[in-house]
Amino acid sequence: MTDINIIKKRINATLQIMEEMNLDAVYQPHEDEYLGEYIPINSERLNWISNFSGSAGSIVITKRKSFLFVDGRYTLQAANETAGLNIEVVDISKINFLKWLYLNKSKIKNIAIDKKIISHTNFLRIKNTSFEKSIVIKDINKNIIDIIWKKDELINQKSCIIKYEKKFSGLTSKLKRTRLSKEILSLNAQCLFIPNPDSVAWLLNIRGTDLKYTPVVLANAILHSNNKVSLFLENTNIKKEIKKYLGHDISIFNKEELEEVLRKLGEKKYSMLIDPIITSEFVYSKATLSKIKIIPANDLIIKAKAIKNNIEIKGAINAHIKDGVAVCKFLYWFYKKAHTSITELDVVNKINYFRSINKEYLSNSFPTIAGSGPNGSIIHYNPTTLSNREIKKLDLLLLDSGGQYKDGTTDITRTLIRGKPNLELKRKYTLVLKGHLAINMSKFPYGTTGAYLDALARNHLWNNELNYNHGTGHGVGHCLNVHEGPQGISSKNIIILEENMVFSNEPGYYSDNKYGIRIENLVYVSKNDNRKNNKSKYMKINTLTKVPYERRLIEKNMLSTLEVQWIDRYHKNIYKLLSSYLNKEEKNWLKENCKKL
Repeated sequence: MTDINIIKKRINATLQIMEEMNLDAVYQPHEDEYLGEYIPINSERLNWISNFSGSAGSIVITKRKSFLFVDGRYTLQAANETAGLNIEVVDISKINFLKWLYLNKSKIKNIAIDKKIISHTNFLRIKNTSFEKSIVIKDINKNIIDIIWKKDELINQKSCIIKYEKKFSGLTSKLKRTRLSKEILSLNAQCLFIPNPDSVAWLLNIRGTDLKYTPVVLANAILHSNNKVSLFLENTNIKKEIKKYLGHDISIFNKEELEEVLRKLGEKKYSMLIDPIITSEFVYSKATLSKIKIIPANDLIIKAKAIKNNIEIKGAINAHIKDGVAVCKFLYWFYKKAHTSITELDVVNKINYFRSINKEYLSNSFPTIAGSGPNGSIIHYNPTTLSNREIKKLDLLLLDSGGQYKDGTTDITRTLIRGKPNLELKRKYTLVLKGHLAINMSKFPYGTTGAYLDALARNHLWNNELNYNHGTGHGVGHCLNVHEGPQGISSKNIIILEENMVFSNEPGYYSDNKYGIRIENLVYVSKNDNRKNNKSKYMKINTLTKVPYERRLIEKNMLSTLEVQWIDRYHKNIYKLLSSYLNKEEKNWLKENCKKL
């Protein structure tokens, strides 16, 4: 965390510029120009101006005070990180930014918005609300925060494009482009704009080093109906072998050339598919000015990459065996080798180390969450040198971590304890576990969405008048973004769960300022019966994660016979798959923790 006095100076400097530009308010979301969740350090404007380090949120700076809008995952964290600042934390489940704008219509005559870091859809929503309330939206040539922030002091990671071989991707780039080109033509368009670096990486079978936790190159692209691609990079100085790998059908441009390419397509009277939800207002407006015929449509690539091919599923299974070995080595250390005095940062460093020694490990898939005791109630808590606390024997430790491997992306949460838990903790943990098992064991007809599974996961908690303030699961990329759409498990998700979709299963329970419980496995969907003559259209869940549950916290008499049998089979399979990769002491520990309940 940055010193509060430094943040105050930054806000005051922003207010001074607002005064000079006659601005009543400035809107700053977390996203960067690619509208990503994980962004480079030199795009962390929200953190720089507010001290809030979460991966989702937005701030409105006004002359009177600032308002930080976050979802339920971040309300406690935001309050802690902005303490002492003139910033009011607003839970968007109660008042979102548009409602706030409506309520403050008499106090705000204008608001500055950077069109490069807001989607066309969200910009229209703000514009419509502002128009109704006579609030003027002021377009700014340079982001207000960038005027103050001296970024030359930052050390950026060196951009590098990496080949992603067919043995990992399962399909060639040419085949992917051919299939999508047919879809483009079927929608009466000549090209598709690709705003998302994840989608560019998937389409071209490349990975990169531009982000710390997601192995992509920051890029946009245009896929043409003739299979060719216009690729827009931040740095076009790439190796000859990569240019050769990409092939003659991929034309490379600097990102500043996008406007000129759009203009030329407009001259040819091209029709372009653009997803307004994930494309910035800046790009959308430039395409409009270029006289391109815009066809608003859901991004074709998002669903294509969400449904993994069989090679990707096989890779995901292998990646989770590697990850299971790393996590089990960590757990043996945590329970048997760690000193009595061990801190949250010790945990972070140790589990990161065990992943890093695998030769196919690329990076973590997100910052490791290790919250002990009251810190565990902060849903996405990341320990720092200032917040780091010693883990006491009776503390619950909520540990959420993951890795990027060449053959897949992992994300696992386990709630741990080194002492003997009381009945309350065991009861709450087991209620969460029952919801987790309900998803693992579920079968459902084709056409079911994530909303159905969300209700399954919460049912046992609801019956005890308990709940949690986050979604139950998110889609996961393949050596790509750990948070990938469009599928997910939440009350609002209406995407049909298709065969080979991968997502997380992570119900939880949090007692404010006391403890947090979350249990997470990654899973994928398959047909319930793969026999050729089977006419059943039922689907089932398959578990990818290979790590035992915390036996000390399980209240067995709360589990049904079927639940106990599922856990016993799961643990037996873990020992069978992982034991040969562990040393004698680790293997004995795993055997003990995989025995029947």
